[in-house]
Amino acid sequence: MSLSVKQMNASRESVTVDERISGAPPASAGSSQTRTWAHIEGSPLPLGATWIEDEQAFNFALYAQHAESVTLLLYSPDDLAKPVLSLPFDSLHNKSGRIWH
Repeated sequence: MSLSVKQMNASRESVTVDERISGAPPASAGSSQTRTWAHIEGSPLPLGATWIEDEQAFNFALYAQHAESVTLLLYSPDDLAKPVLSLPFDSLHNKSGRIWH
């Protein structure tokens, strides 16, 4: 899954994660929440968390041979106990073979 810095910062706003990621209409026409396929699906390679300069976004890819689900949790440096963003990956859209992305 790929997330732009703007999307990660938007997690602190009142818009829910499901509204931003699920494909629901953006809050306003022309908003920075408009995404392409790559922004939602991400890329299976390279593995790990990778900054994609051309997209101005991070890509997350994880090898998990037996995982039935994966959730990406992002934390603020101010609160390492409670995630500021929780993104469950969809196995139909965010999985290629044994790699979740």
